[in-house]
Amino acid sequence: MKRSAFALLLLGGLWPRLDACSEDTRTEQQSVAEVPFREVKTIRVTKPSLAEIPDFTMPKGSFWSGMKLGSGRLNLSRDFIRKGNTYFPIRDVVEAVAEGKMSNAEALSFLKSLPAGTGFYEMLGDEDLNKRGGALHGLWTNPVTVNPKDIVTFFTNLWNSRIGDFRLGTPKVLFDLDLEGFPPAWMNNQVLAEGVRQFRQQHPEVEFAMYASGRANLYPGGPGGVQNRYGNVGGDVRHEIYAKAGFTYFEMIPYAHFEEPLIGPGKPYADFADYARRSSLHIGKALSWLDARARFAGKGYKGMSWIMTRYEGGDWNMVAPHIIESLPLWFQVTGAGRSGGGLCNWHQGDIPLNVSDFAFEAGKWRVSRFNQFWEDPETEYDIRPEISLDGGKTWTPEGASPWPGRPDDWSPARFRWFYDDPKPIGVRAARLKNRLIVVAAHRAGLEAGESQTIWCRYEGKVWKLVIPYQTVVAGTVTL
Repeated sequence: MKRSAFALLLLGGLWPRLDACSEDTRTEQQSVAEVPFREVKTIRVTKPSLAEIPDFTMPKGSFWSGMKLGSGRLNLSRDFIRKGNTYFPIRDVVEAVAEGKMSNAEALSFLKSLPAGTGFYEMLGDEDLNKRGGALHGLWTNPVTVNPKDIVTFFTNLWNSRIGDFRLGTPKVLFDLDLEGFPPAWMNNQVLAEGVRQFRQQHPEVEFAMYASGRANLYPGGPGGVQNRYGNVGGDVRHEIYAKAGFTYFEMIPYAHFEEPLIGPGKPYADFADYARRSSLHIGKALSWLDARARFAGKGYKGMSWIMTRYEGGDWNMVAPHIIESLPLWFQVTGAGRSGGGLCNWHQGDIPLNVSDFAFEAGKWRVSRFNQFWEDPETEYDIRPEISLDGGKTWTPEGASPWPGRPDDWSPARFRWFYDDPKPIGVRAARLKNRLIVVAAHRAGLEAGESQTIWCRYEGKVWKLVIPYQTVVAGTVTL
């Protein structure tokens, strides 16, 4: 599953900078009181194993799927669910039965060994929906030659093969339509959405996601609509089609990509391996997406994303564990998961697991330490405390000022602007009554062995954060 077609678009607006002496700096005197910051420290995963991670319980009703590891690693897949995830990748069992590795009865026994209430997750790609030929091939053609009833039949058969044939009752199910090659025409999208709407009338326990259909998605525009049925549709129309049809999960975070202008002799990173080992820039990119999307999450709109523990592009190096461990926290504190959303680690087939795969589970454990925030409907999200880099002499907003050059300037200078910015990549908070959970990442250019010290101010209270190299800190403050 590739996202590299969007690689340049993802960079827009990601490279801000605000020096401590900027015009937004405030020095006015306020009555403030220092309060303690009570940190929940990260688990430093040192080996590809679950052994270092305590069991956890994710927020009630949320989506956190275990990885699809293949039919040969079912016991390990189950271990990830028993550790604390809420959805199991059902295709692993379906494939095990199809390959003769277990009978239907053995499959049922295995599925019943999962924790009570476990949901089932299935990602469906272009070929799964018959792009090249089959029952729904006509959904990919112009004109469309299938109707919504054909789509109902297709998903009914799919539901039977995943749920009905195993006599599982009516558990929670998410069908994730990762249809990157789906026609952009209004009519094709309309027919698919209507078929799903009708299917959900029969199976309301089955929820759906559709690739690039969330609010603020980057889908290219076009003139399609009722009066131009085979004209292409852009992001807003595409979202409207699927939201009205009852799709409930929508994307929030981009995959990690190498930023080649930063890599090479005389640049911040010597080579791809150096970038993968040291860079924290994907945190900034993830926050820029969450800033545009998380505010829409709410009733009937659940934030959901795939993450990858390997960079798309370059040499497929492992994304640094501290980045992967932090993504669940950023996802939650910005509000993307406020209505039952969550993240899924999209794993590349049968390749070995790496330390970051398990750092992701450690990140879920740390998120679970703050479930009282995530499970309370009164919690306010994406609060941005003011910060000080000089011990409280001057204060600036958490958000930085934009890159002053042209928006289409992708020169190394733009990347260097972000890398040299003295401000942290992000400081975000969520509030429940008189308590905050605060999540913070140090500046992008921090080097090994260093720490960044900042002060935060919110509603007359100040607190100190010390952020070590390659660490995202998280903890609580009482106002």
